Amino acid sequence: MVYFCDLGGIMDVKDSDVQLLKSEVAAMRKDFQKYMEKSNEQNIDRLVREMRLIFSRPLVEYMSQEARERLEQRLDPKCENRAACLEALGKLLSETAELADKDHVDKDLVDSYWDRINGLIDSNPERCGSCLREASQCYGKQIEVLRTLRIYSGEDEKAPPLSELPIEQMSSEVCEPLAHKKRFMMLQSLASESKSFSELSQLTGLRAGNLLYHMQKLLDSGLILQISERGDYTITAKGYTVLKSFADMYVSISSC
Repeated sequence: MVYFCDLGGIMDVKDSDVQLLKSEVAAMRKDFQKYMEKSNEQNIDRLVREMRLIFSRPLVEYMSQEARERLEQRLDPKCENRAACLEALGKLLSETAELADKDHVDKDLVDSYWDRINGLIDSNPERCGSCLREASQCYGKQIEVLRTLRIYSGEDEKAPPLSELPIEQMSSEVCEPLAHKKRFMMLQSLASESKSFSELSQLTGLRAGNLLYHMQKLLDSGLILQISERGDYTITAKGYTVLKSFADMYVSISSC
């Protein structure tokens, strides 16, 4: 039995009532946490939409120009068809760069361009293979930009075979940054709301140099970013995706 004192005297509250109150508070806290996580994801979406609105056309022009410059640098200078290939591939990659000006791009459209490029490679494997692979790599870089801007999610793509996983990239961009409990803790907290340096210090118990070391790991891998100089820190779209993937993986292995 628990006793509470009020202006009218002493009232008694059963232990079961206290436990019920605690469970309700815990449920409210959990619901609030989910709301904050959703709110932060919506904030990321809003920022990405604003970036697309402002920078989409300059980005299209930059992607197109970058692809042409790369082709000019890397296509075989001794090939008699170099000029024709440079013109044709440059035109194709300028066309694919226009995808960055769309609100959404589906997998069928992305795959249709892959099919065109791969078809060219298959039909000219020896003579033009190396040059066409350059075009393929340029297109791959453009697709990564579309992912970053959330124009193309690629969620329905098939995962590569386990033997073909990009181990170095996965290690440096995902595994190493989250290999320390404190860094994982920071990323998890930033999924709910942005935090200042002092708030992250209080959360982790790390001070000055130690905290900066761990934060730099997350910054360098693109999982978090600083909103402005001396400003708060927030999770990025990449960081949110990685964290959600860990959550999904944990659920999966828990049932094994």
